[in-house]
Amino acid sequence: MAYIYQSAMDYLTLYRGDLDKITKFDYSKTNKRGLVGQGIYLTSDPNVASTYRTKTMKYGFVQSNEIVLVQKKEAKTKNIAIEDVLKEYIIKVLKKRPEDLTLDIRRQFEDLVSVGQIDIKIRREVRGAVNYSAFYYRDASSSTGHISVFKFPRRLFNDGMFNISDRISSDIQLWEHLWEEGCFKALPMTFTEIRRTGRRVVGGLNGRMMYKYEEEEHQVSINSFQQFIDKFDFDSSILMQDQLIKFTRLRSVLEDLGYLGIEYEGGYITAGIKHRAFCVWDSDFVNEHKVMRTNQTFGLKSL
Repeated sequence: MAYIYQSAMDYLTLYRGDLDKITKFDYSKTNKRGLVGQGIYLTSDPNVASTYRTKTMKYGFVQSNEIVLVQKKEAKTKNIAIEDVLKEYIIKVLKKRPEDLTLDIRRQFEDLVSVGQIDIKIRREVRGAVNYSAFYYRDASSSTGHISVFKFPRRLFNDGMFNISDRISSDIQLWEHLWEEGCFKALPMTFTEIRRTGRRVVGGLNGRMMYKYEEEEHQVSINSFQQFIDKFDFDSSILMQDQLIKFTRLRSVLEDLGYLGIEYEGGYITAGIKHRAFCVWDSDFVNEHKVMRTNQTFGLKSL
């Protein structure tokens, strides 16, 4: 089908980074352990896509340019997990002792996390603890891997995406349908919520204050759709972090309704660069709108 548009504003430019040169994307060959399930992942930010040029799609395979900082450990809170990753970064990358930590090292660590060179994957368990892994990617040659560029008809693409980060109240009927179709964990939906009870200053640099937060665990139980709305309406992205969604079932139900994929807020869980992120299920739709492949980020813009 051919589309005619008046200007570049009618298009949405998206990017994808891969270690291998992929001529055609195939949904059936994608990683089933993706953040929002199986699919072809795209991003609005070329710098985010660039970080995936040196990451493999094969689960459990460690590349030569990848340093495993933490592999499947458990901590009581997300903050404790991040502090442990920082310690391992100091030991394994900087070749120093944890007690050598300075504000400059902490800021360097935070910058590497924000651009994706340190990749922290955190999953919260039902009983309250978090499981986490972390990887450091050495600076790679600009010719390593590939970035694919796509131009989609903006309205067609946006209409075809289910934005899981939107407020539930923006389309209660759809969310209630997903609820009734069994797209979420069985009732009672029980999980542990981490609440901040206070904070204290632990340092500062160039006018930027550094805080350490005090946290408490609270058990939360959801037994009805109304409780579900009350809990997640203002921040439905928590559903991903707490693994409360059955993504295989969600995809099946949404595809029956004509959706092509899921949109979510990229960088939300890993504390990295914030960007529009997508998981698309239709291989033909993706391949039809690929316009180029490159190994450079120069000249690519985040739109």
